Amino acid sequence: MGHAWQDEQTGPKGWQLFRRIPDDVPKRLVLTNGNHGVWPDRGKDEAEWFARWLSDGRSESASDSVPRVACYFETGNPSAADRRNHGEPFLADDFPFPQTCWTRYYLRSGERLLPSPGGETEPAGLYQVAHAPPSGRDRRAVYLIEFPEPTAICGPAVLTLWAKVTTVDTDFFVLIGDMAPDGQLYGLQRGLLRASHRRIDPQRSDYVELDGRKHLIRPHHSHTSLEPITPHEPTEYQIEIPAFGHVFRPGHKLALVIMQPAGPDPIGVTRSGAASYRYDSQPPPAAVAILHDAEHPSSVLLPLLPELPPLQDPPVSIDQQAGLQPASDPGAIR
Repeated sequence: MGHAWQDEQTGPKGWQLFRRIPDDVPKRLVLTNGNHGVWPDRGKDEAEWFARWLSDGRSESASDSVPRVACYFETGNPSAADRRNHGEPFLADDFPFPQTCWTRYYLRSGERLLPSPGGETEPAGLYQVAHAPPSGRDRRAVYLIEFPEPTAICGPAVLTLWAKVTTVDTDFFVLIGDMAPDGQLYGLQRGLLRASHRRIDPQRSDYVELDGRKHLIRPHHSHTSLEPITPHEPTEYQIEIPAFGHVFRPGHKLALVIMQPAGPDPIGVTRSGAASYRYDSQPPPAAVAILHDAEHPSSVLLPLLPELPPLQDPPVSIDQQAGLQPASDPGAIR
């Protein structure tokens, strides 16, 4: 199985299908940044795999089990030049990677993501919802973190959002991006949740054990009941951010942007360069307050890797990495 994080057709959920296949069945998962069809070394991979399992000769050149997961980072855009546009893959036995350092960052005032929650009187963030697509600084809430050294993130993320809304329903759109030193934002992954569909099914959600406690890493929303918001009442939302993999280089920041859905999708694109689709979202006008105080600690759980994966030298610049598109209206993010 192969999938690219920004695939505009199949979506980044191949790892969930991979985990549904029993472990005694030969299986392999190949992951990379990119759009539909991006798969480094695909011809060699598939030829060896099919020779191993389907041919009469039963070639022994392809592994039948370990490592079962190969993940490529910073795969470059396809080039007319005959040159390798990717490094060696990061190999593991399962996904999410067993060595993942699940790390929680708290949304704080001043557009910050910090490892500690806010105090009793930490002020809330605020953005406006309107009929028109979000454009302008008051139409989104932005939170930033710059890692002290190059940092790799790979896996699903989840936003625990405490918010007050002035109406009975709204649509939350969450964009994870890389803000380059020049202020340009490149979209990596996004999540979406209608507030009235916030109920999750614990039995179908995914968790990890950390320090003796279960932590949610992928909420499964059942969409079987409608629960309108009580206006102005603090409410908790668990918003899935599907899996992605990326290395944040020095000078680059992870940006977490919360707003109503954009018009065109900022991630997936067609071959013509146009957005793959538009969101059918017509939320009522409202004000959304994102809470940061000790009683309502909004946070994002990120899948950090303890070490950098294999990377090309020199590195592939962010504007040449497959699947990464400059987000629109960058001036509203800075």
